Amino acid sequence: MTEQPQAQLVADASLARALAGAAEAPGTSFAWTVHPLKERPWAGAGVMAAVAGLGLATGMLGGPGWGCLAVLGLVVSLHRFCFPSRFALSETEATAEYLLAKESCPWSAVRSTVLGQHGIWLIYGSGKRGRGMQLLWGRHRERVLREVERLLAARGPAA
Repeated sequence: MTEQPQAQLVADASLARALAGAAEAPGTSFAWTVHPLKERPWAGAGVMAAVAGLGLATGMLGGPGWGCLAVLGLVVSLHRFCFPSRFALSETEATAEYLLAKESCPWSAVRSTVLGQHGIWLIYGSGKRGRGMQLLWGRHRERVLREVERLLAARGPAA
């Protein structure tokens, strides 16, 4: 019998716990990564074609420097689609880490939720409109919804 590397054994044990529904590290209910460009290839192809086309058109009209700048600007403005985003749910808050930003929302501040096609919005803050934080679920829709529902129920009635 060949020996498996320690990292492989740890990964296998983590996968077994996840498949069995066991919780992750203490304090974290669930953590996942979403990369829309990879997970939605047709949308990704459309976005990349549009970025390339607009970059090419800008380059033809204004020169190669402007074309490159246009492509860079579009990719940066679409960073939540083009690059992986990491999300985590803990007993106290939801957090999202993007390429250019990190945000968090305490469960006690959530006033309502809105289901979208690719994620769930946590509506928080004061005023009539408040603010929102989107948790993309990627391939984890059921688990994210189950955990958000559980964590919101655990915090008690909304403020």
